[in-house]
Amino acid sequence: MDDRGHTTDAGEIFEELVIENEDEALETSNFRRRAKRFYRSKLVKDYGFPPLSKDPMPEPKTLWLAFVEAFKNDWRAGFTVSLVSLPLSISLSIAGGATPVMGMITAAWAGLLSAIFQGCIFNIVGPTGALSGLLMMYSIKYDVGVLPYIAIYSGILCLVILILRLDIYLLFIGSAVMLGFTLGVAVIIGGNQLQFALGLSGLHRHEEFYMNIYEGVKHIGESDMETVIVFLITFVLLFAAFKLAPKVPWIVVFAILGVVIGVVSEQGWLGFKLHTLASRYGNLDPHLIQIPPFNPHYLSLDILMASVSVAFIAALETLISAQIAYRLTGVPFNKAREMLGVSLANIVTGFMGGIPATAALARTALNIRMGAKTRLAALLNAILVFIISLTLLTYFRYLVLPVVASILVVVAVNMIEIKEMKHMWAHDRGQLGLAIFTALVCIFVGPTEGIVVGAIIGLLMLARSNAHAFGEITLLDATKSNPPRIVHTTTSEVVDTLDSARLSAGLYEGLDTSVPIPLDIPTEEDADTLVYQMPSELTFLNMQPHAERLERILASGRFDNVIISLRYTHFLDMDAIQGIQDLFKTLSKTMDSGGRLWLCGVNSYILADFSHGDFYKTLINEKRVYSSVPAAINALARGGSSSSGSYGSY
Repeated sequence: MDDRGHTTDAGEIFEELVIENEDEALETSNFRRRAKRFYRSKLVKDYGFPPLSKDPMPEPKTLWLAFVEAFKNDWRAGFTVSLVSLPLSISLSIAGGATPVMGMITAAWAGLLSAIFQGCIFNIVGPTGALSGLLMMYSIKYDVGVLPYIAIYSGILCLVILILRLDIYLLFIGSAVMLGFTLGVAVIIGGNQLQFALGLSGLHRHEEFYMNIYEGVKHIGESDMETVIVFLITFVLLFAAFKLAPKVPWIVVFAILGVVIGVVSEQGWLGFKLHTLASRYGNLDPHLIQIPPFNPHYLSLDILMASVSVAFIAALETLISAQIAYRLTGVPFNKAREMLGVSLANIVTGFMGGIPATAALARTALNIRMGAKTRLAALLNAILVFIISLTLLTYFRYLVLPVVASILVVVAVNMIEIKEMKHMWAHDRGQLGLAIFTALVCIFVGPTEGIVVGAIIGLLMLARSNAHAFGEITLLDATKSNPPRIVHTTTSEVVDTLDSARLSAGLYEGLDTSVPIPLDIPTEEDADTLVYQMPSELTFLNMQPHAERLERILASGRFDNVIISLRYTHFLDMDAIQGIQDLFKTLSKTMDSGGRLWLCGVNSYILADFSHGDFYKTLINEKRVYSSVPAAINALARGGSSSSGSYGSY
């Protein structure tokens, strides 16, 4: 048994194979060498095939045995996911304003290309809810024919992101923004099913989501009650089924139920007729290669900008799905190959007539739950989607629209992360507010605007948090005590809190920075030295608060020596360097003539930034720069008493 949990006798089989003729062995040596390299670099590393027990050179027979073993482990996952992909791809394609066939083209081709090239062996790529809200807006604004070209453009842009390594900047989108974006898209997907759920048709479609809702509500009196009843019953049953048995692929069951209801309705056995996919989209042509016609209008700047948004979401969702798969399985993934996979998937899918695709979180999780161990599961899913589409797609023309609506509304409800929202409410309501604001912008302005505005506000909130200027403060008796004695330790947060409380209580006359900050230590304690530890990053955001705090602390005139430590500081921008220079000039004037000001711990990360200016050279010439705080304390001790030596670090 290997480390993946597989049982294989492939190595033993190799050992039993005997080459009887020496000439035959010489002739086959080159092949065996190439086969060994291929097996190690591709089948084992990339496709997850079980390694051989003693790593001999592989033969075709052993390759076949390894494939059979992987197939035994992965066929169930691939088959289950393919069954789920069919109704979901049809439904999500409709939610994006496309046709059912375009959804199947996407599930087949995007699934196949990503399974071959992607860096996460578990990801399932196809139509998703994350993109449906965007695509619906573009299909209304232009026409459905633009969606394949948006897929092509977004795939090319994903390649650009990969080549320029811009994928690292995707991490600048915080979880609150993604939560709000997902919430907004879920509302858009669910709300757009209002017409299907009420049995309305022929209504004017607007670019704005809320106007489509208004249009549906305005014609609610024209609703078909039979359609409403079918929608409500199937929605309640499907929602309850997912709650009671979440591991069962209920979407497949209800899609088949919807087809049965459609057939019975077409035969007139129900006494009423329901709208089906055929009544809205015509017969479903199971051709999975439909080269999209080109329109020069598709090269407009507006469509190219729309493709930027789609590429951004596709790349981000794919990497998030891969990260979740890694957490669930512990199997690492290659980020660059993942970007390559989603790029090629969208380019090829677009040329085949499909819509933009990205990794589907729910289908990827289902793939893992069904026991997928290698890339073969995703490959089987794509192949089976091809087969099912070519053989069974025509039967889905009977799928009734209220059942499609109920499936999509359940998908939308499941997209809403209630647990995450509760967690934010308990621990960070500011982030929850950002998520809700992002969702509102997505709903009332657009998903693209929502994620852009949310990201900008999130970065501003982060900047405000970084501007808090956290520092550590240690007070010492360094000249009179032998060895030096720590009198008091605190943090800037405690100091600022006490200072704010005194200000609120009216103990100060105002916000005059000349008023010293009390450090709450007894007056009889002989603390003559203050050590101020700067944070890991000093920038224009937080340098000024540090300087103001130090100036107010030293306004008491109580400390003869001040040591500013940069031991843990690994980044300084130009504003921070200038701020430190100004701080030294100001503190030198504030302290008594006998006071001493030291700079310590200038590490290799920031030494180059300091060494370019005359300021640092001047400090060195004045012997006010030490490699560490203990070295500075030793110098103070020697200056204040006859003793010397090292007194450790803290």
